[in-house]
Amino acid sequence: MFSAGTKGARLSRIATVITYTPLVAPSALDAITTSQTQINLSWTDNASNEDGFEIERSVVGAGGPWTLIATTTANSTSYSNIGLSANTIYWYQIRAYNSGGNSNYSNVDSATTLPNTPSVATNSASNIAQTITTLNGSANPNGASSMGWFRYASTTPGTCNDAFGIRVPLSGGTNLGSGTSSVVYSNGISGLTAGMSYYYCAIASNSGGTGLGSVVSFTTLPNAPTAPSNLDAVNVSGNQNDMTWSDNSTNEDGFKVERSLNNQFGPFSQIATTSADAVSHNDAGLTADQTYYYRVRAFNSGGNSGYSNTDYAITATVVPGDPSNLTAVASSSNAILNWAQSSTNEEGFKVERGTDGVNFTEIATKGINVTNHIDPGLAPSIYYYRVRAFNAIGNSGYSNTASTTIP
Repeated sequence: MFSAGTKGARLSRIATVITYTPLVAPSALDAITTSQTQINLSWTDNASNEDGFEIERSVVGAGGPWTLIATTTANSTSYSNIGLSANTIYWYQIRAYNSGGNSNYSNVDSATTLPNTPSVATNSASNIAQTITTLNGSANPNGASSMGWFRYASTTPGTCNDAFGIRVPLSGGTNLGSGTSSVVYSNGISGLTAGMSYYYCAIASNSGGTGLGSVVSFTTLPNAPTAPSNLDAVNVSGNQNDMTWSDNSTNEDGFKVERSLNNQFGPFSQIATTSADAVSHNDAGLTADQTYYYRVRAFNSGGNSGYSNTDYAITATVVPGDPSNLTAVASSSNAILNWAQSSTNEEGFKVERGTDGVNFTEIATKGINVTNHIDPGLAPSIYYYRVRAFNAIGNSGYSNTASTTIP
């Protein structure tokens, strides 16, 4: 209490009131994927008094939970969120802030990072032939829908790219699915050139980009060689025959020599393989007094040539055994002869004819293993026949004598 007229001070209370303009929430938040690891955010700044913006992110959904991942300076309208996981969806919301508090949140927006590009491997070609092959590859889609194809050419591109050579298929490709495990895929190609090297690589793509395999080469098979010819088999001793032939090809890897003990029709067994350009072979260690039949063919990785002619040689050390069981039968003006072969070392047979059963003249020579003869155009009379085998050593004895009458 103060006395009237007393000089003093009157207490007064002064209140200071500071007024803040409410923060207006940002709007038009937009999340844009730029890569496997980055999403860019942009928004509209509707406030004039913010100190910055708080950026929150959720990996669960639009309802959160939310984690503050960054703050920006005042007047910012963009932010790049880096270091993210590939093929993952992220949700975002932001709000302005200052010393007076926070604004309301913006809208929520989301974006999904790009998937990793497929992991691609080029595998070895298969089913390689002269003009066709199968290209093989494998790719991991890395969780995104992927498609695979190939590129090939007769010259190397150095490294794989999706521009060199020929695309297989020409459009589209193999659906590799969207899994996370490697998927094998293949495409056949044709119209290739025999004996030529080619280069190819596997390629696969998804929404994250294109994956490239390594460049692998393959060589088509050569055409099979041309058949040899002029096979000539010659006996040189009682246990060896030598062969020569003409080499008619330029691309053989060698020659296969086959032998038969039966006749020119076989069956044959392969007894030797020679090197390329060989034109002879010596067949040693044979059985004496045996006839051996031979044929030869060239070969390479593309296959076998046709066979040469068949020829034979006889390891003769003694004259052949005598033929037997000779028969002669008249048929019109012909005499039909048949006999039995009793040797394995003859080169053929000599057929003789007479009209008195005592004196004979050789009328024909038959080849190896031939056991018949037709004597044509005979005049009416009785005719006598006999046969003997021969080889390089000499002649066998005669068969029995057979006769027939031409009416």
